[in-house]
Amino acid sequence: MSSEEQHDYKSISAHMAKGAIWMVLMRWCLKALGLINTIIIARLLTPDDFGVIAMALITIEFLEIISDVNVDNILIRNKNAAREDYDSAWTVKVLMGLGIAATLFILAPVLSSYFNDERVTVVIQIISLRAAILGFENVGVVNFRKELNFSREFRYWVYRRVVLFVLSLSLVFILRNYYALAISIPLSAAITVAISFVMSSYRPKFCLTKVKEIWTFSAWLVCLNFTQFLSNRADEFIIGRVSSTSSMGSYHVASDLAALPTAEVILPMTRALVPTYSKIAHDGAELRKAFRGVFNYVAILCASISLGLFVVADDFVIVLLGGQWHSAIPIFKWLALHGGLAALVTPLVAFFIVLDKQKLIALIGIGRITVLIPVLVAAGYWGDVETIALSRTVLGALYAVVIYGFIFRISSVTLGDVLTALWRPLIAASIMALTVSHLHN
Repeated sequence: MSSEEQHDYKSISAHMAKGAIWMVLMRWCLKALGLINTIIIARLLTPDDFGVIAMALITIEFLEIISDVNVDNILIRNKNAAREDYDSAWTVKVLMGLGIAATLFILAPVLSSYFNDERVTVVIQIISLRAAILGFENVGVVNFRKELNFSREFRYWVYRRVVLFVLSLSLVFILRNYYALAISIPLSAAITVAISFVMSSYRPKFCLTKVKEIWTFSAWLVCLNFTQFLSNRADEFIIGRVSSTSSMGSYHVASDLAALPTAEVILPMTRALVPTYSKIAHDGAELRKAFRGVFNYVAILCASISLGLFVVADDFVIVLLGGQWHSAIPIFKWLALHGGLAALVTPLVAFFIVLDKQKLIALIGIGRITVLIPVLVAAGYWGDVETIALSRTVLGALYAVVIYGFIFRISSVTLGDVLTALWRPLIAASIMALTVSHLHN
């Protein structure tokens, strides 16, 4: 390797490390605010209030996911993206947002009937406005990541979270019911759009010239988004049908809280992986080296955090949320383990994308939900919410094994790379968990 190539690789590695740090800091700030927000609101509202919001959000997230054409990744991968590429991407987002909002507004009564709760109708119609508003977000903000300007990306997302934090808390203190959470969501979307135009000088216009190319690239990624959504939210959709609104609220909060420590460290890092992996995708050895560096970090965090949360769940939930959330403890325990397993898999999506294997990862996702949904339905009808949480965790472990098997087939990464990074954190975390459990008893 020439000295010039070595310099390029060192520069790329430095950008990846710097980007990962910025993205992790960003997510920590966002979720620190989110966690504080949840803790305060959980003490002011009831599991029933959260259940109504959760039922509405599942439906809205579903439509948003299946309509997400991943314009960010398209523009990041296209090194020669011109104005018409950006404008076409923005136009697609606007049209999708308006379409989602209209669909949700019309279907709200039907969805309310599914969940057996008339309150869901108005909540869905209020929150649906978020999709219509957020579609107008300035597409120019994608350049923050494309140009590896992660400090600017950090500020953009933190500003958004601060706005949501202030709005939701203010409305909860005023209204003291689930309407406060519903109203804060479209209001925060409007302010997000305003912030995007303040922070980016790009001014998009309506354009349709590149829409076909966008869809050609995005078709399998939309399919992947669909399978990921079902994998993440099918359990709540089932609980919303077979159980009470209060159980739904307990499960929703326990799920988000259990996944928070691992997901909010790993997810932001993946935002830096696509643009940085893309620069070394042509070099298998360098890509393998970058993968090992990322996986070492991920394995340490996932093992220690997920097992740690499992053993301290009883105290953790009560201290943070209050005594009225006692029913969430057994759910939280299993979902803490699931959060660790999910976080081990999350960085792999970027790996598939840069290797142009989005079709493969989408097909794997389809196979996953083909197994997952029937199992969760059976667990819901013949068991209870804890059974659903346990089933989701077991299937999460099986999925991790399968997807890493495919990674070994499509890249130079080996089983030895994974096991070498994994065995020490697992042993250390297990010893920690046993010690804490023994001292607690």
